[in-house]
Amino acid sequence: MTRYNSILRFLILLFISGLCIGIVSAAAENVPAPVNIQIPRENATMPTHQPPASGFRAMDAHSMDATGGPSFTFEWSVPSATVIHPQYLTTDPSGTVYAIDFWNNSIAKYAPDGTLLGIIGESGTGYGQLGRPGDVAVNASGYIYVVDQGNNRIQVFSPSGSHVTQWGSQGTGNGNFNTPRGIALDSTGSVYVADTDNNRIQKFGPDGNFVTAWGSSGSGDGAFNYPVDVASDASGRIYVTDRNNYRVQVFDTNGSFLTKWGSYGYGSGSFYEPIGITVNSSGFILVTDDSKYTVQVFDAAGNFQNQFGSAGSGPGQFWYPYGIATDTSGNVYIADYNSYRIVITDPSGTPRGTWGTGGNGDGQFIWPTASAIGPDGNIAIMDYGNGRIEEFTKDGTYTGQFGAGQFQGAYGMAINSSGYYYISDSYDNRIQVWGPDKNFLFQWGQYGDTTGSFNSPEGIVCAKNGTVYVVDTYNNRIQVFDPSGTFITAWGSSGTSGAGMFFEPYGIALDSAGNVYVTDTSNNRVQKFDAGGNFLAEWGTYGSGEGQLWYPEGIAVDLQNRVYVGDSWNSRVQLFTSNGDYITQFGSLGMGNGQFENIYGVSVDDDGNVYVVDIADDRFEKFSSGPVVVPVVPLPGYSLPPTDPDNNGIYEDMNGNGRLDFADVVLFYDSMDWIAANEPLAAFDFNGNSRIDFADVIRLYDEV
Repeated sequence: MTRYNSILRFLILLFISGLCIGIVSAAAENVPAPVNIQIPRENATMPTHQPPASGFRAMDAHSMDATGGPSFTFEWSVPSATVIHPQYLTTDPSGTVYAIDFWNNSIAKYAPDGTLLGIIGESGTGYGQLGRPGDVAVNASGYIYVVDQGNNRIQVFSPSGSHVTQWGSQGTGNGNFNTPRGIALDSTGSVYVADTDNNRIQKFGPDGNFVTAWGSSGSGDGAFNYPVDVASDASGRIYVTDRNNYRVQVFDTNGSFLTKWGSYGYGSGSFYEPIGITVNSSGFILVTDDSKYTVQVFDAAGNFQNQFGSAGSGPGQFWYPYGIATDTSGNVYIADYNSYRIVITDPSGTPRGTWGTGGNGDGQFIWPTASAIGPDGNIAIMDYGNGRIEEFTKDGTYTGQFGAGQFQGAYGMAINSSGYYYISDSYDNRIQVWGPDKNFLFQWGQYGDTTGSFNSPEGIVCAKNGTVYVVDTYNNRIQVFDPSGTFITAWGSSGTSGAGMFFEPYGIALDSAGNVYVTDTSNNRVQKFDAGGNFLAEWGTYGSGEGQLWYPEGIAVDLQNRVYVGDSWNSRVQLFTSNGDYITQFGSLGMGNGQFENIYGVSVDDDGNVYVVDIADDRFEKFSSGPVVVPVVPLPGYSLPPTDPDNNGIYEDMNGNGRLDFADVVLFYDSMDWIAANEPLAAFDFNGNSRIDFADVIRLYDEV
């Protein structure tokens, strides 16, 4: 049977190619000339085709947006917790916690167990809208007072979150504000506002009527240099963190100066940058110092009692502690600003938990910087702040971690086809290599500008043959090594406009032909080179329009040689052809699903899924582009359109009779020119080489 099939195949191919003229002369008169289809450059160098998984037909068969490019759908994020950027916070008598979500222009409301109860506010200047909110306070009846910093006003919301009233506008007069920050209520309901850039405290009645103000610019008693927060105690004393005077000042409710404490320094009772202040139920004053990563505790007279906290992401550690609040149960809540979380401790600083995304637990990150996809399809994430690599399956399931404490500020990571990890250990100016078993193997590099030395190696990628390309960021060059770290070549120099010149490049990626794409970050462009470093093309200018870039960092190339660029400060991913022609984009500024704040890493798997690492949100997100019904039309002379009998996205039934047979092979050959011009490529590219040609005829016959 095998021999028979081979002979039959040979005869059929002769027939189709028009060579069996004596046998099929009538058919030969209608056989068209061989098809010569012009294909885009980005599709001309496709890798050897591998049969796709069932139901998948690469990106051309994916859903298209209005611009003709693929549209991307948010799938999930890791961690999945709601992302907030906590700055100030407070509690009410029931233990509910209210946290200012600075970048999302809202207030996140939490139950005492950390359950998110709701979000109040949105971006804008209208009633109930917020612009970079500052502090928040809640009165005994549950009404919420918010410092609307960017709009220079105070807004009041009901316990259910409905807007009630507001007061204030920009200025220096009574009741006017200039970037206010902190707010506090006393036992009578009076409102005290730190009018930061006016260097004063203003006092209002519960309804917003102006009562008095005190303070001026300076360093004397009662003067301020950037007051940022305010608190009150049960005896009516008002405490103010006078940030740039490195002290706390205390007043009575009328603004009369009472006392002060603190000075510049690192010792107990001294401050680098005092920010948040609160008074607990025992009368102790707690002050955050975000540049010392600590909370200091004082008695009512200003005598230092103790301090807790240190720099880091572990339990009880902080990356810039900002606002602080306490509840009647003794819990202390600290807004760990740059870790995107709220840290909870007891009064002595013993950790009780965290809420939010940032952290050092399984599946949490502190400043993730890079992603890479291994030969098994799993996703590895460089957890910069925790000095480790975490790994996940395609569905986001955490599978493990390695290297804790072994990386000093690592920005880049690549995994070669054999599963070896190459890590740009940026601060130590070296490349580390780890085996598939997650054990360290060897390293190379040191600080310098000679070949093989680095000045902050960042982006890194491995070619199919094992060659390693490293972005030597502050030496403004690309260095190339063999898999063992032996130097091969380098190219690039410092510059702001020339071909092959760089200004702080970051990301790097390869296409199927071995061409090299580099995000020339501070030049707001992408440069393309061949494997030897010869300049081929560039695209991008500063801006936010289509195809423009603002601090591009992460970059990846898919199986169709399309280029994904993490347009970091535009909070989006842009998609280009391999020559830099704009295709489409996705993403916007924010912390919601499908939004970004600061994109560092971008990876694309073989199924066209895109993984985006957001360093500012301490998470990575997955986007997919699902298949759609392909709009095919009947071939000339037929009334029925082609069909897809096995539901795999390929339309083998050319004549629409519901089955695959030899007539379909002949019809396909006869109609190749017409199909190339009128049908969707992905539906009829049977061998997956991104064009319609005679190889598709052979593939179709093989299926028959």
